[in-house]
Amino acid sequence: MEYRKARSKLKMRSSVIGLLIALGVLGIFALIAWSATLFEFEDDFTTPAEGWLSGPDAQGKAIWSFSNEEYQVLVIRPDAVTWSLAPRGKSSSEFCLETDARHLPFSWGEIGLVFGASPQDNGEVFNTFGVFEDGSYRLGRFAQGELENLPVTTAPSKLYSSGHINNLRVVSLNGTVQFYGNGVLLATAEAEQLQLGSAGEIGFFGRSVEASFAVGRFDYIRIMTPDCGF
Repeated sequence: MEYRKARSKLKMRSSVIGLLIALGVLGIFALIAWSATLFEFEDDFTTPAEGWLSGPDAQGKAIWSFSNEEYQVLVIRPDAVTWSLAPRGKSSSEFCLETDARHLPFSWGEIGLVFGASPQDNGEVFNTFGVFEDGSYRLGRFAQGELENLPVTTAPSKLYSSGHINNLRVVSLNGTVQFYGNGVLLATAEAEQLQLGSAGEIGFFGRSVEASFAVGRFDYIRIMTPDCGF
């Protein structure tokens, strides 16, 4: 009887030791995967990084402000585009950029991510990944004061409509750029199509339509390299 008890305890100890070893191995792999992901910039707006544009923008198109640990844009002029670039936040040729964005109820227009931004002689130039209040989305390029659609084939899909959170993610790897909305692949483009250089600034934008206004909020922004770490 005592012999059986001793064997039972020995088996239990062996099982526990085996489990601890397995957890240790998994932990090592998780650490390796985490260490392969470099957080170049992250801001959850709990204590906003210094350098974000806050208050009316230079052209009086919008008001950017921090509210309840979110970054808010109110576009106050009709048919206007405004943007705010992250302090110290830049994308390399390979990166993963993401945010959670939502339209406030009873507002119209487009809000979303800016990437590959750079100043040029005729003004700021950047690419956009935006969502409208009805859940439709757009890949665009802002240049010479105009926001145009990119010539990229997109999936016939819609994101969440006004009042709901949409996760927007841009992944650039090996010369290919992929756009995800709420975890769903919506479009794929070549980096050359987007005229992406070796580096560019990141941030947010807002756009009103016709005679209406737009109000949107962003919960966080993060840019990682060389992959998303997911």
